[in-house]
Amino acid sequence: MSGLPSVDVLLPTLDRPEALARALASIERVRQAEPGLDIRTQVIDRQTGSARGAAAARNLAAAQGKADYLAFLDDDDEWLAPRLGRAIEVLAARPKIAIVCGEAELSSGERFLKIPPAGAEDRGHGALCLDCFVATSTVTIRRRDFVAFGGMDESLDRAEDYDLWLRLTQDGGRIHVLGQPLARLEQSGERLSSDPFAMAEATLQALHQSSAMPDRDPLWRDRLGRLEAVLSHGLSKDGRFDEARERAFSAVVRSPTARVAWTS
Repeated sequence: MSGLPSVDVLLPTLDRPEALARALASIERVRQAEPGLDIRTQVIDRQTGSARGAAAARNLAAAQGKADYLAFLDDDDEWLAPRLGRAIEVLAARPKIAIVCGEAELSSGERFLKIPPAGAEDRGHGALCLDCFVATSTVTIRRRDFVAFGGMDESLDRAEDYDLWLRLTQDGGRIHVLGQPLARLEQSGERLSSDPFAMAEATLQALHQSSAMPDRDPLWRDRLGRLEAVLSHGLSKDGRFDEARERAFSAVVRSPTARVAWTS
């Protein structure tokens, strides 16, 4: 027992040894920059179960460790130091905060957050439902919250992280967003999130099963309508015209002022 705050890094990887080496090196840089933390890396590879999907791999990684806090890192991303200290301070001092996340640098040279906070700010479930502003590789949470909410939903092959953030904030849990970059995110076409149509479908599923928004809220209806429109375009490309037409009609009803709804 070190007596230091302990953090398990959940790191799933699948047949990308060079990317994994960069991710592990970034954890080591954080370890050296933040010696007051007990950082434990939990890698799940093909041999230990990563082929079962990202949700299953992260659940396995969490079960493999015993640290008080969990932090996430995808194998094609890299952490930036300092990464963990401020997040753990906030989680330890503020019980209503369920998630600490932050800004991220994109491999394109741009930043992840559309509306970056001036320093730091708290956001709630409603804001998260309208926009997934949480970059997974910047997230730190309490282990007990992860366990209490059943970990990640292994039935989702995409947006499983978004689904967990929604569940963690459903009953009033808050998200503390740090304005400083905590990670560098790779934007290669190999990411599951690079397929906009599949992501729209998975995002809709996560929102329908884990959001707590009132159906009459106009911003909420617009959010769903725009996702329905993106999905309609994808179904049409696949030749699934009856399903595309149904989604397009729903998009126009929910989001009548959105151009993407009408073009669908």
